[in-house]
Amino acid sequence: ANGKITLGDVDIERVFFILDREARFEEILSSVSPVPGTPPEIIQGRRLSEVFPAELALALHQTALQAIETRRTQHIEYQFPDHDNTRWFEGRAAPLVIDAGERHLAVFIVRNITERKQAEQTVRENEARLRAIFEASNTGFFFRDRAGLIIYANDAYAHLFGYTRDEIVGLDP
Repeated sequence: ANGKITLGDVDIERVFFILDREARFEEILSSVSPVPGTPPEIIQGRRLSEVFPAELALALHQTALQAIETRRTQHIEYQFPDHDNTRWFEGRAAPLVIDAGERHLAVFIVRNITERKQAEQTVRENEARLRAIFEASNTGFFFRDRAGLIIYANDAYAHLFGYTRDEIVGLDP
């Protein structure tokens, strides 16, 4: 729950690296590699496509280019397979101009969001279970907004008053 990337015995809150326009790792600014299980010194100077799966490398490169071209921070979420698991990461790419404006780069800050993604999936599954129970019930149920208007009702509630579910939405019970 602390949002740290864990690789072996190393915990860090974020991974930092700089990419050039050609998707080459200019600098890795953290002690842990952007590629789980690969030492940073092996990645330094290599292209994204040499160390990431092709589709992910392309998405990260496009994010870097958008940051460079728009001069605005860009956001990306992506999956990375790690042994038997798939981990989720969130990356932010910010533009970086150096050498009197001659070089345009992108600084990436990446953090592990796997726990958040797992929690979101659990919430979706629980919502689906509750919706199935709600829909199958012979008891009429409805939800209303702060103004008191119906925003959702099951069939049992709608039929109790002679409406379809679509017709009852927006009414005041």
